[in-house]
Amino acid sequence: MADHENAVFRDLVNNFALALRSRSLIDWATEFGRIQRTVSYDRGLFYRAVIESCNQELGDDNHFRDIALYWLLPREYYLATVISKYLSKNDLKHATEKICSLRSSEIQKIKGIYPSLFGRELEDDIETFTVPHGNAGVGEERLENTVRYLHEKVQETYKCPQLVIMDSIYDLNEEDLRIAVDRYSTEYRKPLVEDLTRAGYGHFEHGLLTQIRCAVNRPEFFAEKLYKAFGARRDPNIQGMIDADHHIDYETIVGVITTVAEGDLMMMKEEYLLKSGFTLEDDIYEAFADRQDCLHLILMILNSNAPN
Repeated sequence: MADHENAVFRDLVNNFALALRSRSLIDWATEFGRIQRTVSYDRGLFYRAVIESCNQELGDDNHFRDIALYWLLPREYYLATVISKYLSKNDLKHATEKICSLRSSEIQKIKGIYPSLFGRELEDDIETFTVPHGNAGVGEERLENTVRYLHEKVQETYKCPQLVIMDSIYDLNEEDLRIAVDRYSTEYRKPLVEDLTRAGYGHFEHGLLTQIRCAVNRPEFFAEKLYKAFGARRDPNIQGMIDADHHIDYETIVGVITTVAEGDLMMMKEEYLLKSGFTLEDDIYEAFADRQDCLHLILMILNSNAPN
């Protein structure tokens, strides 16, 4: 940009930052639109400015910041920002879980726009390893080989590199992985998830189990995470994402609701009702009763009135 354009752009970003402080969606939309029209030719520049403003103005309020970014960014830009946040914190558990909960088409979109946001490839932000592939063959033969290979490797708990199994699972598309999981249980009379959990692969385990569970039933996976995050209010014995004081896990609640795709949202809400006996909206009302700014936006997401 020329100097004049730079000055105009900076003023617009400053006005947007002031709008963020007001917590008013109408004010956001107005200033957001002005910036967008100014730099419509450079989406990366535009969204970087939005992200930087949110980080600067809302950085001390992580939950509201993430909801704000969800509203302001296209889905792939928002998810790229969340993944980058976890990677920059060296939080490999949540980074792998987030990536593995997404469909392959979503991951490809994120990889495509990642450099425009952060100036580097997504792969550059992830430690890379070279591991052998165990999935020789194609079609039916490939599936059989994968099932047999996975069984052999999970039995070698202390010998098998963690990423060998992760690579083998990631090599399958979602439908083939669903078939492989069913076939593993039939042939070896034990769920693959159980064997992987027993083997214990640290933060890699979360990615592996996430990918498998999402392939089998993605809405149920997200509903289970929400149930655990809310469950401390009714059952202090529930373990997992709930902290030692049995507080509600707001980070997980916001993370799930802003990650689940619109096509899975209704089924996730149904799964949650079956599991908890309460509607998700009822629990959201209670959990965010003292955070009306968050409550309003989350309820709009749950009612499919979100922009993404």
